[in-house]
Amino acid sequence: MSLSDTSAGVGQRTGTRCMRDNSPHSDRILTMGIAFMNSMQIDRPGGHQVFRLPQVCAVTGLCRSMVYQLEAQRRFPRRIKIGLRAVGWLEADVQAWISTRIRQSRR
Repeated sequence: MSLSDTSAGVGQRTGTRCMRDNSPHSDRILTMGIAFMNSMQIDRPGGHQVFRLPQVCAVTGLCRSMVYQLEAQRRFPRRIKIGLRAVGWLEADVQAWISTRIRQSRR
């Protein structure tokens, strides 16, 4: 796909993934979905905040597959179970990982 193909829903670049949708409402639906997922940050007793995958990707700049790959290699914080079919990452762990990456890149 060339840069000229990015008109009217063909190969629109959204964050870290490509979206191919010809629906006239795709941008609105995507925006509503992002707003909903941003509201899904879960506050836990003791001040712990849990990020879901979209927030982790937004904060770190990593795509979904890279988050899981780094986690499998034990190079990214481990997720926690927050429901029967839901997982999340502790905000403090993700922020600490980012701080470590910053320190390592500035050596």
